[in-house]
Amino acid sequence: MMWLFWQVFLLCLAAFLIGGLVSWLLLVRPLAERRAAAPAAAPAAAPEPAPAPEPPLSLAEQAIPAQVIPEPVQATVKGNTRTKRYHTEDSPYFNRTKGDIWFASVAEAEQAGYTAGVARRRAEAVR
Repeated sequence: MMWLFWQVFLLCLAAFLIGGLVSWLLLVRPLAERRAAAPAAAPAAAPEPAPAPEPPLSLAEQAIPAQVIPEPVQATVKGNTRTKRYHTEDSPYFNRTKGDIWFASVAEAEQAGYTAGVARRRAEAVR
């Protein structure tokens, strides 16, 4: 049974070595050849001065990146991008709708290709 262990071990070792060789031939060697073939850059006459370093940020500024928040718009129509339906504040579904997109008016929602949300009627109970 020990011969099976050694046979599997040697096959795995051979596969690892062959994979390493193929990776080196395909990735590392061409990169080294390209670097060697690239002409050496001409030395610069005078290096440019480095810009002044910025003052370090406080921990609060590092944790929260600055975001540009747009001015609030008086939007009264809520739209669902998945169903392409809109709901006004009069709609019974207005509060339940996720509201992916907001519109200033019904005309703007319809111009964007949205249709009015229709109230569903419950099926009457069967006696």
